[in-house]
Amino acid sequence: MRRELTALGYRVGASATPIVPVDTGDDLATLHAWNLLIEEGVYVNAVLPPAASPRLRTSYTAVQTREHLDRAVAGFAAVRERVLGLSVAA
Repeated sequence: MRRELTALGYRVGASATPIVPVDTGDDLATLHAWNLLIEEGVYVNAVLPPAASPRLRTSYTAVQTREHLDRAVAGFAAVRERVLGLSVAA
């Protein structure tokens, strides 16, 4: 997922855990991205100050199938331009 999200142009945090933070830049973008991903059927957690810098917290388990992961990637692809202002050619 880290590789797929990076390929889409997202900045993800470096960690060796099943938690992959996705940098969103600011509070409003975080909440907007969170809402749009929920509408796409992708559940993530919105993290806001003072807990940490604005980001989406994604997490993965061994029970998720490739289909689940592909659906999550498709959801992130669908919202990236509307929320994060990333170009199509990441």
